[in-house]
Amino acid sequence: MKTNLIMESWRKFLQENQQNYITLDENQIVPEFLKRPLTEELLNEEVDPQALDLKTLESKPPEFYIKQLEDMKNVDKNTEKVKQRINKDTQLNAAFKIAGMNAKDFEYLYDNKELGSVTDFMSWSKGIINSIFGTNLEDSEAKLKKLKDKQDMIGKKIKNILISSYNPFQREIFRAISLFTGANFKEIRNPEGFDETKAKVLKMANDGIRDIFKPTKETYKKAKIILRKLASSKSKPIQTWRGYGLEEESGKYPGLNTYKIGGIIDVPNLSSFSIDKKIAEDFAIENGPETGRWGILFYVPKTIRGVDVDFLSQYEGAEREIITLGKFKIKKMTYISQELNLNIPFNGLQDLKKKPEYSEEWKDKGIVEVTMEMLKQ
Repeated sequence: MKTNLIMESWRKFLQENQQNYITLDENQIVPEFLKRPLTEELLNEEVDPQALDLKTLESKPPEFYIKQLEDMKNVDKNTEKVKQRINKDTQLNAAFKIAGMNAKDFEYLYDNKELGSVTDFMSWSKGIINSIFGTNLEDSEAKLKKLKDKQDMIGKKIKNILISSYNPFQREIFRAISLFTGANFKEIRNPEGFDETKAKVLKMANDGIRDIFKPTKETYKKAKIILRKLASSKSKPIQTWRGYGLEEESGKYPGLNTYKIGGIIDVPNLSSFSIDKKIAEDFAIENGPETGRWGILFYVPKTIRGVDVDFLSQYEGAEREIITLGKFKIKKMTYISQELNLNIPFNGLQDLKKKPEYSEEWKDKGIVEVTMEMLKQ
């Protein structure tokens, strides 16, 4: 940009003439309105005029949330409306970025600490602002305010797409699923472990609906309530898989040596399974053989509780997730290796190692498929 080229020349000039100029404290030179960093307006959940509290969310049964989710899916089945929504969001997001870049031009003139300052810096700056923006330093604050107001207006229009598309409960569901699928599930499982001092602004986008917010502990508490209710609800039986990496010996978590036919695996916290075997298989290899552990592919022929969240996922179509929880009984274990052309059933790790053809390289050249029955609550 023209401004950046001018400032680069100014930087070079200063570097070549350091011995002739005195660097001043920029905090005393920069106008107050330019000291504050210009960032995207945080349109968090507190801005929602109909934000719901924990007690209200807890009072609703699982069936209520399932109905809300189904209604959200039905809305998204209208392809034409979704296309219009995506197009509008794209245009607004582009306008938001342009407004930000324009405001950045003003900020750059003052807020680049590498430039240094000289005694006549302010006089020089007035001339530059006048030549680039056709204005002067005295009215540049008003111009910058207009740009910031424009950013705020565009940001609110982006937020309004979410508010006008979903009701208050549906907006809470959207945020909860976005948090979970965006790899923030540890804080959802244990909101008390969330450190608000380290919280970062999150941007969630899906089919033209965008949410920008800084999560709090309450945000994660809300997500836990909603997702546990959805995950514990009855569903039409469906095949699911989950890829996993497992140590051979028990440590912080039970190792493969504890797995046996008839054993019970407890998944008390929210967990995601996939309806796509290949996705889970790849995950088992990546977190198993490729890390020196056993690759485990959990297979549940009939998952009878859980919720399909793929249409709202941060990775829609990529992971095809089902969020669920509960107890599972091990019905069968099989070592599978395409490389070694092996498909060997076994009862436990010791039984597997007693097979005549067993080799230590099996861990690196195949995976263990654990077939499980989801137990009724």
